[in-house]
Amino acid sequence: MDNQKPVFLFDEKKHVYTLDGKKLTGVTTILGTIAKPALIAWAAKEAVKYVRENATKDDDLFLVTEEILRAAEKAHAKKRDKAADAGTDVHAECEAWIKTKVIPLAPSPSFLQFKEWAEGNVGEFLESEKRLYHEGEWYAGTVDLVYKDPDGRVWVADIKTTSGIYDRTPFFQMAGYQNAIEYMGEFTEPIHGRKIIRMGKDGSFETKNSLSYEDDLGGFLAALQLYRALQTFKV
Repeated sequence: MDNQKPVFLFDEKKHVYTLDGKKLTGVTTILGTIAKPALIAWAAKEAVKYVRENATKDDDLFLVTEEILRAAEKAHAKKRDKAADAGTDVHAECEAWIKTKVIPLAPSPSFLQFKEWAEGNVGEFLESEKRLYHEGEWYAGTVDLVYKDPDGRVWVADIKTTSGIYDRTPFFQMAGYQNAIEYMGEFTEPIHGRKIIRMGKDGSFETKNSLSYEDDLGGFLAALQLYRALQTFKV
């Protein structure tokens, strides 16, 4: 009984990972400790945009109500949530195609971009939406893709539907996944690198690679250490 494998579960409704009934910290939660200054400016622009589009204009004056101001405060959150829903749909399309090779009846442009890229750059899909955990560091997450390229090299990949790639955080994220993959011991072949596959809603497409696992993992573990330290603070 001592060698019994721990029970790893994911509650989709609550979006909570547990190991033997105890809650694990999510990879994205850990990386939330990294500041994203661009998001602050974006949120401010969304608030101003909402006011301009909804206030009554009198010459160069904008007449606003308290209701409009309250809505402007939440404008960025609504847009963020809408984008997140769209990203979830694209991930679902890609996962279904990887696992069944069935093309959606009304495929999104982003899915078609992904499919075209995959047909020229993937030799074999090894995993899609694979849930992972690391008991020693006590965290968990879901990796978008693990695949072999046509030369047989293994990559950990992340699908993004954002308008750009603004910092190195996605590579830290994938290094956290790779660390969990290695901990779980489910792949015997070495992982060559980490890749971001980005499909923007404006039709843009790009991929970016990182081959520096030591640096990427260092960034992730630093964020994990900071997250744990912040959790010890009580007001």
